[in-house]
Amino acid sequence: MVKDPILVGRFGAPHGVGGEVRLQSFTGVPQAIAAYKPLLDASGARQFSIVSLRLLKDNVFLAKIAGVADRASAGALANAGLYVPREALSAVEEEEFYAADLIGLAVLTEAGDAFGKVADVLNFGGGDILEIARAGSGETLLLPFKKEIFPRVDLEAGRLTVVPPLEVEAKPSCPMDRRSMWTATVFTLFPEMFPGPLGLALSGEAMSRAIWVLSVRDIRANGLGRHRAVDDTPAGGGPGMVIRADVLGASLDAGLDADDRRPRLLLSPRGAPFTQTRARALASGEGVVLICGRFEGVDERVIAARNLEEISIGDYVLSGGEIAAMVVLDACVRLLPGVMGKQASGAEESFEAKLLEYPHFTRPRAWEGLEIPEVLLSGDHAKIKAWREAEALKITHERRPDLLKRK
Repeated sequence: MVKDPILVGRFGAPHGVGGEVRLQSFTGVPQAIAAYKPLLDASGARQFSIVSLRLLKDNVFLAKIAGVADRASAGALANAGLYVPREALSAVEEEEFYAADLIGLAVLTEAGDAFGKVADVLNFGGGDILEIARAGSGETLLLPFKKEIFPRVDLEAGRLTVVPPLEVEAKPSCPMDRRSMWTATVFTLFPEMFPGPLGLALSGEAMSRAIWVLSVRDIRANGLGRHRAVDDTPAGGGPGMVIRADVLGASLDAGLDADDRRPRLLLSPRGAPFTQTRARALASGEGVVLICGRFEGVDERVIAARNLEEISIGDYVLSGGEIAAMVVLDACVRLLPGVMGKQASGAEESFEAKLLEYPHFTRPRAWEGLEIPEVLLSGDHAKIKAWREAEALKITHERRPDLLKRK
């Protein structure tokens, strides 16, 4: 093992066939990762030498590693961390910290009340995020590591101070606008599934930039008995198990304030279809509460008693609601202001005008004997617009005529 290791980077997927691999740098100056010596794996048994770096975006590079000459060798590095012994690192500047020093710190409110503990430091490309494990509640909260949210860090005392997101708006001097921090709360039996793909690309960067906040609560924290039981056999007999009303009700009560106005959506195959219109409506609100079903379903009584709305992402059955919840969140988060680079790109997508989207083309002009339609190269914007509208109507008529009946 590396003695007192500091994580400075992480390998991603291979690129091409020549041995290049994606590399995310966690160093203050991202490209400076190549200068750190020695770069080791978690065990300390393997040392890496970075031959070259090509910037992809922000802190993500395509790296050439000595001794890695083909795609298979590069693929074997996927998700492996790059570590440096602490003694090989220079002292950090004021208000800068190594991720390893933050992990394990106690998190306190400004009033000195216990809030949780730093479980991990994440980075999805837009800045550092602290994963806060709330003591005894089964909640995991992902918060951007920004001065406005974490105003004080005291490494010697082993703690940092948090201004919980719901309190940020109460501070007139705070430059962050709490109303812009769209908040999602997910109730699940598998909290380790989150953020999953939501921590990547647009949604991950938006989380890092404090556009939205994700809170994940473990339903099993309110389970019964020594084994935290959450389910029981269905009344009247039948296969499978049903999530108990008392367990889910207690989890919802513990995790949500009585005046929480966000929609409470239970992911269920019998729910109303989730649509682009609904995604836009949710994105324009304060956020959403998502409850992930499992087994045969949820006791009907808690659905009515806690005002849950059942919603479905399609006419098929999944093993649980977690993946469906990710679909809903991805559809909503990308519509939040500041997430997509060009807002018009969302306005022309499928379903926005009750039509499927028109075909897309890009370079090369000719590929395997197939040409880009000439009208798209004409420069005549009126003709291009008319062609796209006609193609969208044609595709919708062929594939989803039901959409035309709704217009």
